[in-house]
Amino acid sequence: MADRFPTGLSPHAELVLAVIEKELHGRTPTPELLTELTPHYRDLVPGHIVTMNALPKLPGGRRRRKVRWELAITGPGIDGKWRFSNGWLIRRFQKWRMRPNGLD
Repeated sequence: MADRFPTGLSPHAELVLAVIEKELHGRTPTPELLTELTPHYRDLVPGHIVTMNALPKLPGGRRRRKVRWELAITGPGIDGKWRFSNGWLIRRFQKWRMRPNGLD
């Protein structure tokens, strides 16, 4: 999908992340907090399932030091997954907070 969208995200994925950023109110995203915020973003794309999850730990007992996220939008019109690091997500949210309209 990265080749179809200049930012690597579809407009629907951008919308989901913008709503999550707004609902975080400057807090750092955590798996528990994102679960709490699910009602705010799960129905943003009608007829689709929208999820934002922390990826599981690496196999073989190796530990993932930082959270990695996966945003998935699945349905008849969109079937996409985007993965990004916690650092990327935080930087993206900080960038949006600095813009008057909240989006790139």
